[in-house]
Amino acid sequence: IFWYFISSSIQRYIKFKSGGIKLATKDIKELQKIIEKLGNGEYEIKIKDGKIIKINQEENLTPYQRTERLLVNYNNLKNRKEYLKNSLNSIELKKIYSINEIKATNKDNLSDLEKIEIIKSERIKEIENINGLIEFIDYGLSFIQGKKYEEIISLIYFQHFRIEGVANKLGIDESTVKRNKSLLVEEIATNLFQNDILEKLNKLIS
Repeated sequence: IFWYFISSSIQRYIKFKSGGIKLATKDIKELQKIIEKLGNGEYEIKIKDGKIIKINQEENLTPYQRTERLLVNYNNLKNRKEYLKNSLNSIELKKIYSINEIKATNKDNLSDLEKIEIIKSERIKEIENINGLIEFIDYGLSFIQGKKYEEIISLIYFQHFRIEGVANKLGIDESTVKRNKSLLVEEIATNLFQNDILEKLNKLIS
């Protein structure tokens, strides 16, 4: 299974949820056609035995849920960025992971050197996209700097502590952890997705 993100603010790219997936050339072309028809949003594409078996569009997430998803993926984004940066000068043609790389090199009469340069260009674009997401999350995190119990966010979302572990580390009870986690995430969400929240409020009062 892998996830394909489409957003109006970033270019399209594939993020693999599990190990490498092999698709036949005709199936790759089918996937390309499907992706080109999809609108903005987030999709789950299920593959079994090398065949596309199902595509689901995720439900619209609340600003709070979207913020949690960003925080959960923060370290993964940083790791992916470092991997891509380190791989720019050691690209192997057998290790092509993104749909853009597959599309870019799926042409006749391209030399291996040309393919490598195309893949390098696509990876640079992905690095820029990921960097934009990281900066977006950092911007949200800036609004909780100096807030009481701000370290709860790092412990839960970046260091993967459980509520009980956070409570023990900070010397507070679990209900205090849960309450302040919710308050901190809400603070980030309000600032990151302010337009979304205002739009919903306007609909309620109109």
